[in-house]
Amino acid sequence: MSLARMLIVIVCLSYVSISWSDAHAEENAKAQLLELLAPYKQLSAQFQQVVVDRNGEQVQQLEGSLHAARPAKLYWETLAPDESVLVADGETIWYYNPFVEQVSIYSQQESLQQSPFLLLFDPTSPQWQNYSVEQDEGRYWIIGQDAAVGQRIAVQFNSQQQLSAVVVDDGQGQVSTISLTDIDSNITHADGFFQFTPPAGTFIDDQRGDRDAR
Repeated sequence: MSLARMLIVIVCLSYVSISWSDAHAEENAKAQLLELLAPYKQLSAQFQQVVVDRNGEQVQQLEGSLHAARPAKLYWETLAPDESVLVADGETIWYYNPFVEQVSIYSQQESLQQSPFLLLFDPTSPQWQNYSVEQDEGRYWIIGQDAAVGQRIAVQFNSQQQLSAVVVDDGQGQVSTISLTDIDSNITHADGFFQFTPPAGTFIDDQRGDRDAR
């Protein structure tokens, strides 16, 4: 075997070894993350959300509360002066802005393709196969198959391995850090809690692609 051919073989074998090692690390990170998320079958928490632009300048700060339950149900409410309500019932996402009296409706399945945020509250979902997980400086980054599309989410736990923060990178230079406090993972939500009925007079913007099929 010539020296040149031997070098090519060595480079190829090294690449295979690195690729296997990276894949193994990603699988381990995903398994660790899902294990840490497993206890959160239902939860409630207060949050503070700080949004910065690509230059690191703060552009927004919000406070509110969130409630979550499996599978992938969420009730997210921000307080004045930026009031809003987001409700995900497992099939549909409702985003209500009381200031403009409008609610936008989205398919939850389609939304998962753009953001893995709701997967945090459904660690048994088969949708996890569409995402890889990388561990970096104590954070677990959840990355879609096409990293150039949609959001990247990082999950952070405190020293007691309790969920403490979520970081959302929108891929356009804007990063939101959601710090959680007063977490209660023993709460039981009432039937119908994760449902939304628009107030009378609300303009409805239905963005679901299957409207004609209903």
